[in-house]
Amino acid sequence: MNKLEIRTYKSHFGTRWTEFKHNRKNKVKILLLENKFVFSNLIAGPVLAIDCLGETYQGIIDVDTKQHREHYKNLLLINNIEFKYKTLTELADILYGYSKIADRLIVNFSSVFVIYNRLNQTPQTLLGSLEELLISKKLVMRYKFFTIQSKNFGFGNVFLALDQLHD
Repeated sequence: MNKLEIRTYKSHFGTRWTEFKHNRKNKVKILLLENKFVFSNLIAGPVLAIDCLGETYQGIIDVDTKQHREHYKNLLLINNIEFKYKTLTELADILYGYSKIADRLIVNFSSVFVIYNRLNQTPQTLLGSLEELLISKKLVMRYKFFTIQSKNFGFGNVFLALDQLHD
């Protein structure tokens, strides 16, 4: 990684970057509480973590950080930088594209960075609108968790576990 990438990761991932650095240097691993959602929603099988500090999970679960297979059971998209400054439609399209890689998507993002009409829509109704868009793309929310504000910088305030609807 070059200096610019390190600065970007450090500012975007915050405490997750600190966790990552600690776990690389120490035998005793630490995990943030938000990771409980991630681990409790994994289904048995191979895991892929793309652009989300998936290296943090190495040694705890069997996870690939680069795509080596055609299909995975789980795909972790935890506060990915590519989710910033997107509309709901753009987010749904991105998630639909990723659904071709894995059976279950575990997604986390911050509603603060979603582009939507803040005068006519609340963050709570935002999740309902996203759910409708995802259903139209044959993705269903199996589990969802929403907090008004993330207490841990490095995670967003919206947590989703998405599965594909099969005909």
